[in-house]
Amino acid sequence: EIGTEFTSVFRIDFNANLLTFVISFLVFLILIVSNIFILKNNLLSIDNSFSYLRKNLLFFVFGFLFSIVFAVMASNAVSDTIMPYLNSEFFGKGDPVFNKDIGYYVFQRPFYISITDTFSFFTGFLILSTAFLYLIFYGKFDFYNLKNILKEKGIVTHEISLIMIYFLIKAVAYKFIKEDILFGTGGNFVGADYVDLNVWLKFYNVAPVVIIAVVIATTVMILRQKLKPAFLIVLIYPVLFIATSI
Repeated sequence: EIGTEFTSVFRIDFNANLLTFVISFLVFLILIVSNIFILKNNLLSIDNSFSYLRKNLLFFVFGFLFSIVFAVMASNAVSDTIMPYLNSEFFGKGDPVFNKDIGYYVFQRPFYISITDTFSFFTGFLILSTAFLYLIFYGKFDFYNLKNILKEKGIVTHEISLIMIYFLIKAVAYKFIKEDILFGTGGNFVGADYVDLNVWLKFYNVAPVVIIAVVIATTVMILRQKLKPAFLIVLIYPVLFIATSI
């Protein structure tokens, strides 16, 4: 027979998962619906003859359904890490590189990583789905001159803004990527080796600064209505990522 102590543990875990789902759903709903209405307004400013773009209920239902999907995904990703995070303990002993308490790596770091991974995936989805919808709807407006979509300031600004948000999330994620050097393996050796400490650690310290500089420079270009330079600046991070992956 399951005792009351075990029952209370299950109840606490269920409540934590439910709360995670509800908060995730509300956050994703606000973000998705806001993104949809920006997309809709940009398209209507080009051609207001498509009356179905004015049907707010349709877009709200669309956002509602996708919010449920992402809330379930977020709940599954975070559920195994939230309770250890809320009951964090520290051991008074730090790692040899970053001098962070072991309790951080056991209880807190997995939760932070699950949050950043979830929003990174979600933002990536927004970037691709928004670009796809722009291409589909703009193709209805002017299929034979589809390349002119790059001349639409509202569309380009919207898409670049989403990419900037994705970059900022990645800048935060580099903190955890940097800490991964502690768990590297090489032969019978586990931990950070010479290359990790003298090459990759420096790169992981510089990369977030570069990304933030890209975001700031791109934002300045957008505010000045210089979209082509903004687009070229955005390419710095993908080039940096590819160069370090070779």
